[in-house]
Amino acid sequence: MRSIRRTWWLFLLALTNPIYADEPLPDNANVVRESNGVIAYRALSTGKVRGEERFHISVHPDGSRTVSTVSRYGPRDIQRHSLYRIDSDLRPVDATVQYWIEGAWRASGLVTVNSTGLSTASRSPIGNQNHSLVIEKNFAILTHQLSPDAWRVLLYDKSVGDVQALNMYDLSPLADGPEGILGKLTAQEFDYRGETSVTVPAGTFAVDHYRLADAIDMYVTGPDAILVKWRFEAIDREHVLVELNRTE
Repeated sequence: MRSIRRTWWLFLLALTNPIYADEPLPDNANVVRESNGVIAYRALSTGKVRGEERFHISVHPDGSRTVSTVSRYGPRDIQRHSLYRIDSDLRPVDATVQYWIEGAWRASGLVTVNSTGLSTASRSPIGNQNHSLVIEKNFAILTHQLSPDAWRVLLYDKSVGDVQALNMYDLSPLADGPEGILGKLTAQEFDYRGETSVTVPAGTFAVDHYRLADAIDMYVTGPDAILVKWRFEAIDREHVLVELNRTE
């Protein structure tokens, strides 16, 4: 017990020691830029915060991107964890997810992608399920969190414009059946509305404005499509960026 207490004391001392705090981290050869942030989930009509999402985006030397996310939606007591990776051509590489709902583990899953399609393995208290799909065109994986789901817009071809149907592998949002998180292939219509400026608690950002299914407005910034604002009037929701730290 004494050795455990000493270990914790040394750990806390290191955290509070100004010499340690001021010492820069060594260079990281695995990352060329990264972003950390927090998105507040709130009611559009009242501004009341209903949950939050914390994310970290890493961009790697080979042009691939990874986003790790923890999100919580209070009214339905849902917490989701995910790790999602796409390659330099924007095709998914893999995704892992874990869903907790009302204090109980609901499901976990792994999606792996190759040149011809994907394979998904789901685990839940009900049992284990697997399936594979052939998907030749590029697509996005929906984990039902804002930061990874915002990467859908990277598939939009601005040179073509107009309304474009983008392919999605949509994981089961509540994983409440025997198939767990197993998803389905679908298409969603996106319309690029142009560049604009948006002010949120994290600051003022130059953004690209997309309209999804003529119902949802998404505002993203930068080459990694960081979500700045998400607005869905029909269900009284607005999600806004409240913290952002970036390194180049």
